[in-house]
Amino acid sequence: MKIVAVIQARVGSTRLPGKVLLPLRGRPVLERMLARVAHASELDEIVVATTRLAADDSIRALAATLGVRCVSGDPTDLVDRHLLAATVTDADAIVKIPSDCPLIDPTIIDQTVGHFRSHFPDFDFVSNLHPPTWPDGNDVEVIARAIRSEGREALLQLCAGVGLKNRLAHGPSLRVEGSIICA
Repeated sequence: MKIVAVIQARVGSTRLPGKVLLPLRGRPVLERMLARVAHASELDEIVVATTRLAADDSIRALAATLGVRCVSGDPTDLVDRHLLAATVTDADAIVKIPSDCPLIDPTIIDQTVGHFRSHFPDFDFVSNLHPPTWPDGNDVEVIARAIRSEGREALLQLCAGVGLKNRLAHGPSLRVEGSIICA
């Protein structure tokens, strides 16, 4: 089973534009983030997903310098970028991790992905966010190929963090495991 982390990054953040390229102890935040995620042993690959806008050329250049695959998709459609990363890498599951969490704990990534692997195919979606069980900045969501196959709308709901309670309460077609609490 191939599990790929997708780090969504763009310079067009509305709250703090260019935040992923701001220096953190002399290196861009995105570089620090990628270095931490690389310590997660349960991942088969890490991909940066950005937009195809010229403004994000610096993200593509940084990823290339670091030897990390980068995909570029629709500037306004995060789901498109995740689907593109999954397709390009032929992933069986993707791990959705935001790029503005440079202190993410690789152990938490491994515990969440490990839970997904050890219970596959029982769940299509495993997360530590629904409801949040870890401090902010340790957000990990594992999304199986089955969700991508079910359609763009299912993935859109999961990427937006909506619809989970509704799916759980009304006989969901997706098998969801939320609130992974690891010791």
